[in-house]
Amino acid sequence: MDIILALVISVVFACALRNAIRAHPAVFYLIATAIVAAFAALSFGGDIPALARIAYPYVQRCLLAFGLIAVVMFIGVLPEASKARTYLAPIRGELSIIAAILAIGHVVNYLASYAGQFASRLGNMPTTMIASFAVSFLLVALLAALTATSIQAVRKRMSGEAWKRIQRLAYPFFLLVFVHVLLILGPSASGFGQKASTSIIVYTVLFGSYCVLRIGKAIRERSTQTSKASSIPARE
Repeated sequence: MDIILALVISVVFACALRNAIRAHPAVFYLIATAIVAAFAALSFGGDIPALARIAYPYVQRCLLAFGLIAVVMFIGVLPEASKARTYLAPIRGELSIIAAILAIGHVVNYLASYAGQFASRLGNMPTTMIASFAVSFLLVALLAALTATSIQAVRKRMSGEAWKRIQRLAYPFFLLVFVHVLLILGPSASGFGQKASTSIIVYTVLFGSYCVLRIGKAIRERSTQTSKASSIPARE
């Protein structure tokens, strides 16, 4: 299953190269850019190495980008004292930027493929496809805002509260990714496509697990705030 492999690759990548990513993020941004450039060359019929051809589906379908985004999101809902969160939290911003660069290949590919059709065949397009386009535009806008504020130079110029407000957009962004997946894979799954159905199950388990962890974290935070408030002596 491609999505599972992409998630495994993303976790291994983040864990194994954590120190290198933290020390030299620009190198990884350049590597991600080179991957997207190779992907573009292959899309337009260029001749590139076999290894890049193997990676092609993972860029085209945004699997690598999604895997890294999933890592970033799950880091945020892990318990504060967990070893995984402590280890990976310092590179959340860098991972999100790498994911955004990789996502460019996916966006450009489908924009080039469907933009003309969208303009000329809007009235004849299935509702799911039109909805998918609408969600895609929202995702691109949210990803641009989240990525920009993940850059250290930008973050330093912002107030802490403003930065947090924008970063909270990650929650609707992640939810819309799931909606986008359902809109894309739903028609194939409803036509008894086994691969699409299996992919939807994997995505549902993944997003469901995230929601459970996020709700659990919110409950813990509220409980902690309540405990702190009750421990403050009342004024006479």
